[in-house]
Amino acid sequence: MGWSVTSTYGVKNETRFEVPDGKFGTVQAFPLYDVFEGEAWSGAGGEFPTGKRIWAYKPVGVCFNQWVQ
Repeated sequence: MGWSVTSTYGVKNETRFEVPDGKFGTVQAFPLYDVFEGEAWSGAGGEFPTGKRIWAYKPVGVCFNQWVQ
């Protein structure tokens, strides 16, 4: 993959959301991922294809939703 699929990765992102007086504001944050697809191999040296597909997700950012009520 070119990166550790078992390590912990943090993302930091910020948003500014001004809420008018007398209103209630809500912000939701969702992680954004780069998705990598590959094939699973087995054996001591990874020399035997299993015929199975694998997916790895690496966090790369944050998506924000915000609204006022």
